[in-house]
Amino acid sequence: MAWRVGNGDNISIWQDAWVPKLENQRIQESASDYSVTKVANLIDLNLRQCKEEVITRLFSNKKAEAIMEIPLVKHLQEDRSVWSGELTGGTYYKEQL
Repeated sequence: MAWRVGNGDNISIWQDAWVPKLENQRIQESASDYSVTKVANLIDLNLRQCKEEVITRLFSNKKAEAIMEIPLVKHLQEDRSVWSGELTGGTYYKEQL
């Protein structure tokens, strides 16, 4: 199972599978800032874009790029738990953007 990012409130940055371009879709490292725990902390929900300064401070270049390539939803919605091996999960998600 993995997560499709919506508002980011339900996804743990450090424990959950949520970055499609990374191995196992996980960050796979310890928290470098324990105040930043949820994917929601990496998203400006008003502008519907990543908080690039936070992401580049917390992660290596490769991980930061992979995170910033995740498409964000146009309309606020909950995060979705998806089967990571199911091709239609990605298709459905893209249709909702």
